[in-house]
Amino acid sequence: MRNTIAEEEIDGYLAYRLLGAGYNLWGQLSIRQRNLESYEESIVLANRSFGHGCMNCHTFWNQGTDRMILHFRRGMVDYGSGMLLVRDGMVGKVDTRSATCPMPAGYSSWHPSGEVIAFAVTEVRDVVDLESDLAAYVLATNSVTSSPGIWDPDLMESYRAWSADGKYLYFCRAPILWTDRDTVPPYRYDEVRYDLMRVSFDLATLSWGEPETVLSAAQTGQSIMHPRPSPDGRFLLFSMCEYGCFPIYHRGTDLYLMDLASGDYRRLECNSDECDSWHCWSSNGRWIAFSSKRGNGLFARPYFSYVDEEGRAHKPFVMPQAEPDFYDSLCVHLQRAGADAGARARARGGAGRRHPLLDVAAQQRSRHRRDAPGRLVRRGCGPLASERAAMTALRVAFAMLLSRLGRLAPG
Repeated sequence: MRNTIAEEEIDGYLAYRLLGAGYNLWGQLSIRQRNLESYEESIVLANRSFGHGCMNCHTFWNQGTDRMILHFRRGMVDYGSGMLLVRDGMVGKVDTRSATCPMPAGYSSWHPSGEVIAFAVTEVRDVVDLESDLAAYVLATNSVTSSPGIWDPDLMESYRAWSADGKYLYFCRAPILWTDRDTVPPYRYDEVRYDLMRVSFDLATLSWGEPETVLSAAQTGQSIMHPRPSPDGRFLLFSMCEYGCFPIYHRGTDLYLMDLASGDYRRLECNSDECDSWHCWSSNGRWIAFSSKRGNGLFARPYFSYVDEEGRAHKPFVMPQAEPDFYDSLCVHLQRAGADAGARARARGGAGRRHPLLDVAAQQRSRHRRDAPGRLVRRGCGPLASERAAMTALRVAFAMLLSRLGRLAPG
């Protein structure tokens, strides 16, 4: 076997989320940045700063840190939920919720112009989506725009990504196969498979076209997830799994690459026998970073693969660490932390048990219903947290965010 070193540079930093091996419960988690030219790692934001809430989607404009967004949800202390927006050296909270858009934003993507952010409005996140639609936040007017083509009460639209030129929004779409919105997981959920779609967008008029199918689940026999166009606009990187919308929990999830000129696609050479997902491109389009469970099938680790001009993905390698046993020792630490959390839960009278894959906590039932096409109505929700109190707490919790931000690549 012969190994060679690619001549093209890789971005200097990788940003990622570190959390234990859970799927619907969490304890300590953080967004971190790793210097790929050394072993230096720093915390961008840890959830201990705001009542151990959840932090998830973090997205950078054009692979830089001039503009960045990070989503968070309330924890043991209610700081509210929303989107942190880094822009012009300032950090602010954006709450996109309204009478017609009652759920917070998630799964966001920056338009290449830096002026619009596409996002999903999703009920019951992560493992099972019961409802999901798409919209876009316009920075200049602090407003939200959508279209019936991406906000359909009978369909779930999710996982959006702009084309390199900003003229199209790629996304995934699947039909809602159930009428009972309270049972989780819903009936026939293992039949849900998402198509790969796109819709045109005019930045000047903020107008949308009609959705068109790029690749259907009927053609592939699988659920298509996480479209990621390459920076040069030639390729589309995506993953496919057996069903559903959260591919990291399917062992058979693989990465695929589509030639956008011809529409041809193929399974990438860097895949393993375990789950490979949650992928992104480097700024020069010559590298991809992705999460892989190869090794033990349980823990996802960051891997890199060089992609040549023909779209071939070369031998992947795990993110290097200073200590050879780093990943094995991290697994032991996370398992121990999980056991301690279970013991604490039992001491408080909780069950402290392991949940099967689709056993979402009962309290995560639908908090809103669809009253009419394109119109959402809140149901069973308490009053929202005071905006003034929430912003005061957030300013304290995130005061150090800007000083911690280095030159990052998206994770």
